[in-house]
Amino acid sequence: MLHADETSWPQQEQSRWLWVFLTATTTLYVIAGRGKATVTQVLDGFSGWLMSDGWFSYRGYPRRLRCWAHLLR
Repeated sequence: MLHADETSWPQQEQSRWLWVFLTATTTLYVIAGRGKATVTQVLDGFSGWLMSDGWFSYRGYPRRLRCWAHLLR
């Protein structure tokens, strides 16, 4: 199980996002754009379950679960 989320990350005059990808044993932080390319690159070779919100960048991953907290909002 891999949990993923992103939040805005102002960097000078550029719009960037701080992504976090979290498993039971590992945490990966990535500062990048908010597009699907970041998710595709990080998940390359990953075949487990992804837990995420409804952001479109995650929607192409075939084994995705929606975060209950985000669904309740």
